[in-house]
Amino acid sequence: MDETFLNEGHVVIICGRTKATLNEVKKRFPKINTIVADVSTQTGRESLTAEITSRFPKLNVLINIKLGN
Repeated sequence: MDETFLNEGHVVIICGRTKATLNEVKKRFPKINTIVADVSTQTGRESLTAEITSRFPKLNVLINIKLGN
């Protein structure tokens, strides 16, 4: 799904717990925005929310897809 949005010119933001994994995605899709975050904790969700609203104030759609464990 990320690739479709990127190809249509949308800003795509992904998050994950490890920078290494996010860097692998970034290598494949250089225009993608990555944020290290652990959304399994309240603190992680609050941190992610703060970073997204700071870096992307015009965000108007959020899609949450859980992949992996």
